[in-house]
Amino acid sequence: MAVDEIQDRVLAVFRKNRRVGAAPLDLNTTFDELHLDSLEVFCIVFDLEDEFNITIPDNAAQTMRCIGDVVGGVRTVLRDGSPDSLVQQRQAQ
Repeated sequence: MAVDEIQDRVLAVFRKNRRVGAAPLDLNTTFDELHLDSLEVFCIVFDLEDEFNITIPDNAAQTMRCIGDVVGGVRTVLRDGSPDSLVQQRQAQ
């Protein structure tokens, strides 16, 4: 899957969140800037898992701070086919 398609789909999932709505989004937009609490972030993670038919481990999701982190994480899981690779990548950072 192309990076642009992943990014577009991730942004669409974020825009479905009532708090995000029409806020301007780019890869550098942080969860703090969107005023998302941890529950909202996990709801978005669940929506992303459904959107891409993947699993994002909780400990990897907890290290994501901006939309670029999410796009990179989804891309890693799609590329490697394993959520474990995302955990290893996040732990290395």
